[in-house]
This record gives sequence, structure tokens and C-alpha cells, in this order.
Amino acid sequence: MFRDIVSRLSFSPAAGGQLSYYWRRLRGEQLTRRLSMVMALLLAVLQIATIVAPPDAATASSPNDIIPGGIATKDPRSTLLHSVDSDPQLRAVFETYGIDRGDLAATKQRQLPSKDSKLKVLGRNPYNAGDEIHDIEGKPYYVRNFSAWGGGKQHKVLEGKRRSDGRYFAVMCNSGNLVLEDHKPKVQPSPKPAADKPQRVSTPNNVPGPVAPQEKPVVKQRKTAMLTSARDGSRRNADGAMAHPGDTIEYTLSSTNIGRGSASQYVVTEPLHDVLEYADVIDTRGGTLAGGNLKWASTTVPPGKVLTRTFMVRVKSPIPTRPVSISDPQSYDLRLDNVYGNVVHVGVESPPAKQVEAFASVLPRTGMGVASAVTAFFVLMSIYFYFRNRQL
Repeated sequence: MFRDIVSRLSFSPAAGGQLSYYWRRLRGEQLTRRLSMVMALLLAVLQIATIVAPPDAATASSPNDIIPGGIATKDPRSTLLHSVDSDPQLRAVFETYGIDRGDLAATKQRQLPSKDSKLKVLGRNPYNAGDEIHDIEGKPYYVRNFSAWGGGKQHKVLEGKRRSDGRYFAVMCNSGNLVLEDHKPKVQPSPKPAADKPQRVSTPNNVPGPVAPQEKPVVKQRKTAMLTSARDGSRRNADGAMAHPGDTIEYTLSSTNIGRGSASQYVVTEPLHDVLEYADVIDTRGGTLAGGNLKWASTTVPPGKVLTRTFMVRVKSPIPTRPVSISDPQSYDLRLDNVYGNVVHVGVESPPAKQVEAFASVLPRTGMGVASAVTAFFVLMSIYFYFRNRQL
């Protein structure tokens, strides 16, 4: 068409208007083609970056989960029963609170709001100083209010009633954590050995005297922490402070025996699961870190004496951008919560990618398939405009 107009230009001066019109069209086509090629190139680069450095995966489980990964399957009740049958420790947890296999088999699925202040939930990690600790088969479990799981947020659970007394219980599908109306253990601990009982003493006349009272140790735990800034070296109280990448925190654990008897074989144990989400232990000061717990060798704490243990952590750089766990709202929540008698809360600087959670709880589905489809669309559009321009 363009060549035809040019060939008739000497015979028909009016064709100049047509030539100007088509020139503007070609200029527009040229601009469109360049922009489409740039967009296609940018999308291709973005797709490559997505494959090479994918974003953090969703945090599907937490160390606080009684059943790692939960029972969020198509048939959660069958998954729960299979887990109970194959895991003696899990079976002991339910039996401790008077829940047998028949009770679990009769559960029904529903949505349970976490606003009921009467309900308690059992987990593996402590988060608050008021959390009750229950020892089950030599492992600690902690009881706290169910309302800590996001206020009135709905949680998928399997709920039922104990056949023994009709008391309510539920099992959270995302974590396997146990929700209880009556959180007092039904299985009593084993009686203490006879050696721990008071012994009868004898008088100088070999006449049996009264039973000597047993003097028991009472160990009071307390924690403090100091934060050292990586920016200017300043040092301040870490409780309630905001930590930045590279900052170091020194924790001091104090165990004071305020009882009348010696605390023999006393072991200082510090659960660090929440701290390790945003920090690394750089100095254990003689302790041993295993399975998220920092322990020191057993020792004896005489009456009135204070046993002190310290360790140091460094905040990770960069700050992890993992989303809050779907099974535990206090996991990856930009806080270092640490309990030893009292609780120390340390905030963590929020990276830009993490701030998305403040505006949207669910991210759009923009996986590799969507990105590839968008890239292919722009590439095809670029090819189309290119050949259309050639045709014009």
C-alpha cells in the first residue's frame, strides 16, 4: 500500500495526505512493536529470576505442632487415627487427658472460633510466663489460652466429647494441637520412689522418734537480656526493644533456690524454637543446643544459692521473610519470645517483603504457570505486531 501511494504521488498530489496518514500509522506500529519487545524481555527476565531464586515457601508447620504438618487432609479423622496408632508419644498425650481412640473416632469436623476464653490449647513451645507445663512421657508440653490463636479467627478442628465424663475436646487440623475444656491431666504421675519419703530417725535411747519433715528445694527462674547494636555498638535492655540485622543479644538465666533443700541434678533447659526463627546461637557458654533446646550439664543448687547461665545469639542478616505459620500465629511473627520464669519479648525489624502480610493474609496465585502464560502472551503479541508492521 505504501509503495502504491508513492508511485501515484507525481500524478495525484492529493495522495500526499494519504501518505502522511500511513506514515503516522507506521510510526505508531513501530512504537508498539518496541514497547511489546521490551515488555516481553522484562517478563522473560522476571520468569528466570523466579526460577533461580524462588520466594520462601509458606510456613505450613511449626515446632509447636504436636503433629508436624497437622492432619489437614481430605479425611483428617483417618489421618489422626493413623498417627495415633503409629506414634506411642502422641497416644500418650491423648491418654493423659482421658481421651481414647474411641473418642477420636467419634469426632466431627467443624470450624471453631478462637475467641472462647474458657478453652485451652496444648502445644510444644512456651510463649508466655503464665503457660502451664505438663510433663508427658519425659517431654514438656505447654498449656495456654486458645484465644492466643488469632482472636476470633476460625480454625478447622475435629471436635468430640470424652465418653468418660462428656467433657469437650478438639484437635486442630493444621497442627494436631489439642484444644481442651478441662486441661487438667487425667493420668496421674507415677508415685515417687520410697527413697524420697521421709525416714524415721532414732533417739539416743534407740527409741523411734517422729518422722523428719522433708525439706524440699524450690527453684525460682528468671531471665534478663541485653541487646548490642551492630550499627553503633550501643547496649540496652533487650526486653521490648527492636532488633536489627546483625544485632547480638546476651541472655542471662538465673535459677535461685528459695527452698530449704538442695536441688540435686538440676538441669537448666532453655527452649529456643521461637528465637531460632530470626537469630542464630553464636555462643552457648558451655551449653549444648539440640532439637531447638539449649541445655547445660546437671548440677546441685544449695538452698539460698543462685545458679547463673548465659548464652548469646545474633539476629540473622537478612531478616527471613517467611510468612506467619498457618498452624501457629506466634511463629515467624517478627518477635523473639523467650520464656524462663518470666518472658522476654524482642521485636525484629520488618523487611519490605514481610510487610505484605500487613495488607493481605492470602497472596495472589502467581506461580510459574501464570508467569509463563503472561510471558508467552506478550511474546506472541510482539511477534504479531512485528509481522503486521512488515505487512503494512
